[in-house]
Amino acid sequence: MKKLLSFFVLFFPWKLKRFLLINIWKYEIHPKAKIGLSYIYPEHLIMEEGAYIGHLNVAIHLELIHMGKNCTISQKNWITGFPMADKSNFQDFPNRKPYLPVGGIKPVHT
Repeated sequence: MKKLLSFFVLFFPWKLKRFLLINIWKYEIHPKAKIGLSYIYPEHLIMEEGAYIGHLNVAIHLELIHMGKNCTISQKNWITGFPMADKSNFQDFPNRKPYLPVGGIKPVHT
């Protein structure tokens, strides 16, 4: 059900889309950050003040996208990772993290 809803949310006005992304997906989106007509569904999303994702982007199978202050992902990008839950690949890298830090964000190490 959530996957189907995620497709329809793509076309919602920004205020409604932002409300749903924060309350259903539990994303952290600053009031001055914005996502255009894009399919952006990592496990966790953090967008700081002024962060912007343009139109016609896809970002899937990532654990985290963290966008720093005033960062931009322009348009027409396909961003993907290999899900952490799937253990069929990357067996030699048990500590791998499919994260995308943008704009001076330091990578998360555990």
